[in-house]
Amino acid sequence: MPRTLGTELRKRMIQWWKDDMPISEIAKLAGCCNQTVYALLSLYRNTGEVVNSSALPYGRPKLLKPEDRAYIQGILDADPTLYLDEIQDKLWDDRQVDVSLATLSRALTQMAITNKKISYQAAQHDALLEATWIGEYGSIPKEYIVWLDESGVDTGDHSRVNGWHH
Repeated sequence: MPRTLGTELRKRMIQWWKDDMPISEIAKLAGCCNQTVYALLSLYRNTGEVVNSSALPYGRPKLLKPEDRAYIQGILDADPTLYLDEIQDKLWDDRQVDVSLATLSRALTQMAITNKKISYQAAQHDALLEATWIGEYGSIPKEYIVWLDESGVDTGDHSRVNGWHH
């Protein structure tokens, strides 16, 4: 997409033209092509303005407005383990906003929210149980303890291991 010329630069280009500067020199100083200068001069002659106030904005309107993005941020702060379809359902139920999963995924990426997967070990960590164990057995020298590997144990708690991170 071409670079948009700011209002101040446009005004300066008109002033250069009024000072009899050649079109090619104006284009060079403004960092644009001659045709852009001619289009600006035509707009200025016809309307007296340097910005076309009746021009349509670029691109399609955004489906997710800033307040929708803030809502998504809030529900993910409250529950980072939500799946995309659950976020989609909440948007519809609470805000009547209907977006595709692809749009929702792109929005999360633009919001710098990424999908993270926690390890099984981290999901099984229980701080209270750890503190209780240390209180009970913390005085035993580590050389006296034999550890068995339980990494393959599944207690069937079915807790989620995916979450959103920002």
